[in-house]
Amino acid sequence: MPVITTAHNGASELLADGREGRVIQDANDVDALTLALLELAEPEVRANMRPHALALASRCSFERNVDEVERVYREIAGRPSWRRRSA
Repeated sequence: MPVITTAHNGASELLADGREGRVIQDANDVDALTLALLELAEPEVRANMRPHALALASRCSFERNVDEVERVYREIAGRPSWRRRSA
């Protein structure tokens, strides 16, 4: 299903506003949230966004997220220490 999120979290970096859902700038903006809810209440809008939202979800699985976090940890663990060594 298409989602509604704010511009101030990680999900907003993954989706395109109007393609997989709606991104509102301010979580406290009741008018923007109302408009987004009314828009996504329309069956045609949801039907148009749904394939894009499903494709995005398939690329952003929990398993993939874990794999990416582990990859970053391995990369960081393999770097030399940044601490200054005493002579």
